[in-house]
Amino acid sequence: MAILLGLPVINTIDLKGRFTFIVAVVFFLMGQMGFSETSSAPVAFVCLKAPDPMLSFLTARQCLYLLSALQLLLSAFLLVGGPEYINLKIILISWLGTSLLVYHVGLFSASRPDLLCSLDGLTNNWALRPGLEWAAFMTVTIVATLGSYVFLILWWRRCSSVNRHPTG
Repeated sequence: MAILLGLPVINTIDLKGRFTFIVAVVFFLMGQMGFSETSSAPVAFVCLKAPDPMLSFLTARQCLYLLSALQLLLSAFLLVGGPEYINLKIILISWLGTSLLVYHVGLFSASRPDLLCSLDGLTNNWALRPGLEWAAFMTVTIVATLGSYVFLILWWRRCSSVNRHPTG
């Protein structure tokens, strides 16, 4: 149909590969930012020692390190995993993105401070304006999550159309 209309045919496998590569690089950088946090500011140090507002069994530092480790592990799988795992990669991106968005919505609805909003240690290491790391983090998370949802919907539609009209 697209060829008849003169529209270019888009290879979704190539788009998924490029999307997962970009998300992998960004998650790698975000994971590095979490592990490179070495702030000596007293406010940031006290903030990191406090229990996490949503996951009270972890300190804020442990929560930050856990998130960074998840991002680094996911980025490693996104970069190293073969093209046969492309749909699993998209599912894992949507899982992590959805989890992070639900966590931040929970913080916002409970009127709790966000770790990235109150922590200036990350901006000291990366020479960013305070508050910019939170905006960048949320923007990347939302774009990665929405992009993975689009690919999952396209995959679901293709699978459901194949099941409705089997060839044979």
